[in-house]
Amino acid sequence: MGAAHIERLRHVRDLIAPAGRYDTTGTQLLCFSGAGFDDEARAAAAADPGIRLIDPAALYGHA
Repeated sequence: MGAAHIERLRHVRDLIAPAGRYDTTGTQLLCFSGAGFDDEARAAAAADPGIRLIDPAALYGHA
């Protein structure tokens, strides 16, 4: 998984926010991958506490 997946989640969040039905100010973007994440995705997650990358180790408590 890469930065494009994170951008897609950001885009969806940004589409939901203006409708006013849901408060997205505290929304976290979670990406799950069994194969891992590329350097761009890891850099984006390191720079933004609102992005979480979940791999099998994190999912099953081995992180």
